[in-house]
Amino acid sequence: SDTPSSGSGSEPSITIQTKDFDFGDPGKKKNIYKVIITYTGGTNQSCNVEYAVNGSESFQGMSADLDYTTNTTQQILEITPSTAINNVYSFQLKISGTAAYTFELNDISIIYRLKGAR
Repeated sequence: SDTPSSGSGSEPSITIQTKDFDFGDPGKKKNIYKVIITYTGGTNQSCNVEYAVNGSESFQGMSADLDYTTNTTQQILEITPSTAINNVYSFQLKISGTAAYTFELNDISIIYRLKGAR
């Protein structure tokens, strides 16, 4: 869901929450290694990147966030979970906080591996 809201002249508050991804195989366990986010940022941006597993909606932090940058060109950010995400059935991502007016979310890639796959 994407829910921008704006106060009087300030940058908008956003919440972007993905669906709970099971990667087409809900019955198999997975290890999640990293998330790659392609975005355009800007000044006064402070967006937290969090994740939840197995439909819990109990979100935890990642190793980096989409924070302030003076560069308004496209950025590629590779982030890892704060703690290992192993033996999970599904994965959900949430980006929330204050976005720059120039913020654009272009792509989210999730790097994972099925348990037992070689």
